[in-house]
Amino acid sequence: MGRIRVGTSGWAYKAWKPEFYPSDLPQKGFLEYYGTQLGSCEINATFYRRQSDETFQKWRDAVPDDFKFAIKGHRAISYTLDLSITERKQEIISGFAESLENLDQKLGPVMLQFPHKDPQPDAVIALVDALPSSIPYALDFKRADVWDTSDLRNALAVSGATVCFSDRSGDPPKSLPPGPVAYVRLRVERYSESQRSAWLELLRKEAAERDVYLYVKHEEGPADDPLAGVALARWFTEQVSGER
Repeated sequence: MGRIRVGTSGWAYKAWKPEFYPSDLPQKGFLEYYGTQLGSCEINATFYRRQSDETFQKWRDAVPDDFKFAIKGHRAISYTLDLSITERKQEIISGFAESLENLDQKLGPVMLQFPHKDPQPDAVIALVDALPSSIPYALDFKRADVWDTSDLRNALAVSGATVCFSDRSGDPPKSLPPGPVAYVRLRVERYSESQRSAWLELLRKEAAERDVYLYVKHEEGPADDPLAGVALARWFTEQVSGER
């Protein structure tokens, strides 16, 4: 039996006041409050540069024990034309993984993004096999129309990874890609009540077998609309609170 953790990408959004954050809450207290409302957060800053040990430790100590951070992998690992495992890339992977140790038990999955137009399944499997096996990985293929095949999904699951499912239609699939965890990004601006309920049903079905991570698009719209953004993330969290 797994657990469903829901969040957004980042937390430092002043526009969420006063609907999400209390109007008198200073920004330095945002993450601590966020951790009382949602169960996970997807970190984007790690895609651009390695964060200091002190930064990771500060994030770790600000949230509850059962909170999980999903970390976006550094662009030098997967966002390059050459996916081969060079000595330099192995050094980058090792340094990146070492920095994540500062999150201790609050480290969730690492999400790696691939912008490539041409599929390179063998190179991707080799890359995943070169990563530390103690961490679950979710792979986000920007050209899912040519990358995301059943063969690659199954091969990644064997290697300890899963394909990140990025929803752009509103309606959930029948099932999510296999792997040690499920990883979903809801990219539609606003969901209908029926779509929201259908997604909740799917998440609960998937959580019967593994942990599920769900991240809601939050850039636009009011922070109090339970069909969009951070309020939608809060709605999902309220529905699954206490479930395991």
